Amino acid sequence: MAAGALACTFSLLTHAPAHAQVQAQAPSQDSGVETAAPSRFLQVAPGCRFRRSAVHTVVRVNARANLQLEDRARVLLRGLILPSALDVAPLTATPRAAVWPPQRALGAELRRTVEGRRVAVAFARGRDRYARQSAQVFLMGKRASTALASDGPAESIADRWVQALLVERGLARVDVAAMRPACAVALLRREAKARKARRGLWGRSAYAVVRANALAALRRRVGSYQIIEGRIAGVEMRGRRVRLALASRGKSATASLFGLTIWRRIHRALLRDAAATTLVGRRLEVRGWLIPGRVPRVRISHRHQLRLLPASQPALQPSPTPTRAPAPITAPGPPRR
Repeated sequence: MAAGALACTFSLLTHAPAHAQVQAQAPSQDSGVETAAPSRFLQVAPGCRFRRSAVHTVVRVNARANLQLEDRARVLLRGLILPSALDVAPLTATPRAAVWPPQRALGAELRRTVEGRRVAVAFARGRDRYARQSAQVFLMGKRASTALASDGPAESIADRWVQALLVERGLARVDVAAMRPACAVALLRREAKARKARRGLWGRSAYAVVRANALAALRRRVGSYQIIEGRIAGVEMRGRRVRLALASRGKSATASLFGLTIWRRIHRALLRDAAATTLVGRRLEVRGWLIPGRVPRVRISHRHQLRLLPASQPALQPSPTPTRAPAPITAPGPPRR
């Protein structure tokens, strides 16, 4: 790895930013995804199914896109990163639903889709500090007596999966760290369609992919969930961890700006996906929460937070609808000591 390369270290951390902790407090695995009688499960894709906990009626959707059930329970939509005013200026913005259009659009769509409807709920274990439970939510039939057939075709159940509907419409992003791999893949496929079509929030510059060499842009986004792209310039083994150097596009390894530290098991998964013995020269996409510090960092706990981009895929393009004039970005100098 080139000497002097550096400067923004992505590392394995144990805490997400404060405003993300509410979604992150539930266990990282969805409850009940195990072998049992088909009638007790909702299968949405091969290897992805959820234990159906109960059937409820959604009384209302509040300003934070939580679902309030008829028994007064409040439900968080598990596996999603919901839009917020904090996505624009994480360190200074006030999280008011009325000021951020993507958040208003999400609330309106949720009210139209689930308010007053019967839903099958697959709860995860535990509650957050506000006594809310995270869950996967599935629409029932139009008539309250109509049951959602848990042993029917996977497509019919997947089409009633509320999280999938929101992701496919470009109203929310996927939180892969809160999902089992097969479930994360099912949602990421829908997200990819929305990104390609620039639906919903994907048509806004606040959600555009950030280049790995845009250090100033990353610093402005500290405290938010971002998708970052760079080219792998070097690989270095360090015990149970592997360090990847991400270079700016079109530059040599000596122009590396970032270091990404991951577990060997995640590195092996990347190699298997790439079907190659080296990652050098490949373009890599990283997603996660940017953590405050001397340099931005991101927690990597799930292999689907990293994605090798095919060589034939065009480089990322800027969003056509800027939310505000971006500040000029210049190449950073060496880190201060």
